[in-house]
Amino acid sequence: MSSEDILARRVAVIRHIVSRNGDLGKTQIQKIVYFLQESIGVPLKYRYRMHYYGPYSDELDGNLSLTESIGYIDIDPDPNGFGYHVTPVKERENTPWQGYDMSKDPEVRDLTEVINNAIDILGALETPQIELYATIQLLQRENGADRQETEDKVFYRTYRLLVPETQECQPDLSSTDSWFHRASAYSQRAPFDGMIKFS
Repeated sequence: MSSEDILARRVAVIRHIVSRNGDLGKTQIQKIVYFLQESIGVPLKYRYRMHYYGPYSDELDGNLSLTESIGYIDIDPDPNGFGYHVTPVKERENTPWQGYDMSKDPEVRDLTEVINNAIDILGALETPQIELYATIQLLQRENGADRQETEDKVFYRTYRLLVPETQECQPDLSSTDSWFHRASAYSQRAPFDGMIKFS
């Protein structure tokens, strides 16, 4: 498959995610695409690395900007300063890759239903929740760790970033306002093991 064909597929997937959800943040899109590629096997060939909010691809960020410049999506800063709103725009004529059809792509067409289920499930999650799940999966893949060990590492690593080194590293699990409590509640509400099974 040529690099032009891969780019057409990437742009189509971005458009599909945004049109199916209506309004997403760039971080949410990063994580949804990560799961589509790593859990479902959609061949997008993005390279991911650990970043501030979990798995991140510089190429995907560039493809988001490209998809906006073509006129398929709008990316607007949040008026309150909390990231971006990525929204669909109406179909235009004579735009690049307009003829690409996911349902006719032999490497993607059999995954369409699973892709749609994943987009619906992941698009409904709160941003911290999808960040947590994606981070856990990335660490599992990199370290070969089991779920609980990885969750503990993620919680500890995040806590270490938030708490000065001079303080004892004992997260306050009793406080309902703590990040740990909210993350634990997310894990109980939607267990991670079930999150990556979209079929």
